[in-house]
Amino acid sequence: MDQSCSAQTPPITQSTPVPIIGVEYCASADPLQLVMVKEILHISDGNFEVTDSVDNVVFNVKGKIATLRGRRVLYDAAGNPIVTIRKKMCKMETTGSIFLNKNKYSVTVNPNMDSAFIVSLIALLDDIN
Repeated sequence: MDQSCSAQTPPITQSTPVPIIGVEYCASADPLQLVMVKEILHISDGNFEVTDSVDNVVFNVKGKIATLRGRRVLYDAAGNPIVTIRKKMCKMETTGSIFLNKNKYSVTVNPNMDSAFIVSLIALLDDIN
């Protein structure tokens, strides 16, 4: 006797929001073009300003990355904290790798996808590199 359970899950379509952090960060009608520009005032800074295609500030990422207790916080346009990214352990970097990091990223977020989550991933990947 076959006792397997085959639960049907609806396929994710363009009309279905995919919130990870929150549904309020899911672009609805059109793809959302975001540009992340790193603000480098000190070598340990990990600040980004995230703007849309008409230069409206959508998110800010603030924090120190090259410190022992490095952490970054993602803020919405109103300055409310959304996500905190904490460094798990100290990682040594060579001077060469610090200067090779990109300071500008561009991403297109498809309709109904969580743009706050995408920005958090980019900030995390920037910290790893």
